[in-house]
Amino acid sequence: EDLVTNAMSDTDRIASQHSIDDIVDLCDKLSDKSEHSKVKVIGAFLNFFWEETSLLALLACESIKYSLQHGVCLESATAFAVYAMVKIRHEGDYFGGKWWADASRAIIRHYKDANKTADPAPAISAQNILGWAVDVWFTPAKEIALIEFCDEATKAGLVDDAISSSMGSW
Repeated sequence: EDLVTNAMSDTDRIASQHSIDDIVDLCDKLSDKSEHSKVKVIGAFLNFFWEETSLLALLACESIKYSLQHGVCLESATAFAVYAMVKIRHEGDYFGGKWWADASRAIIRHYKDANKTADPAPAISAQNILGWAVDVWFTPAKEIALIEFCDEATKAGLVDDAISSSMGSW
């Protein structure tokens, strides 16, 4: 428990030095493919730890800190979305959770607007997490477009995301 709290405090401290616009500016700073690969690997592990919130929080923290130090990629949006969920579930920090959700969406928008989304999976996963784990606290259920994420996930072959978004839309 202390390990998670310390990791979250450290992540918040580092992130407090950045606005959402600063984070979006970091999207164009990731030039080294090995740095991008490291964030992708951490992001892949996020999917394995849904039942263990402590490990999920630690992975999200490390992915975010790494992204803020080396550059933000589309896969970073998933870590930001997970961290938004953890802020709400672990700390009851709805304001902080909303800020991280907004940062995740800004990253996704940046890559979509720049037509740099060759692989839609990271954006779909992040939007799915935001839809069922964060937006439910701020948006009426009828307005959360999880069924649209289900369709996108199905078309992209992301079975797990399709199933979780369809369950969340009920």
